[in-house]
Amino acid sequence: MPKPLGDFLILKALAETAGTDAELLAELRQVAALEGAFVCPEGAAAFAAARKLRASGWIGGDEVGWCC
Repeated sequence: MPKPLGDFLILKALAETAGTDAELLAELRQVAALEGAFVCPEGAAAFAAARKLRASGWIGGDEVGWCC
């Protein structure tokens, strides 16, 4: 039976960071709407993380190469 690569890592990260499936689904929709790309859930998690890091100031506004 097929199994996602790293599924246990994703579930562990969700449990440790209070992330939710709803949050990932919302990010999937946002990436699709803004970028025209359908990404996998772990890809959406990367976009969500970048967005949160930018909002917290960890990623500065003058830095380039980030996605959100």
